[in-house]
Amino acid sequence: MRRKDVLAERKALEEYYYNCKLETPEDVEKLFEVYTRLIWNHHQVGLVYDYYCDTTTMNHEGSEKLVGGVKVTED
Repeated sequence: MRRKDVLAERKALEEYYYNCKLETPEDVEKLFEVYTRLIWNHHQVGLVYDYYCDTTTMNHEGSEKLVGGVKVTED
């Protein structure tokens, strides 16, 4: 994929992410698909902090427990 295409895709994803109305279950599903693509494909790891606060607890495989947005993003 060319840089121009990558940037166009990222712009479209960001447009949906920041302007989604969340009026239907399908909107919520699409939001999290877009959210995941922005983080993994476009390296927008900072978006994790939009949903993971300091009290977020994530149980990781192997019984490891991560608490807080920083720990979630470091893992």
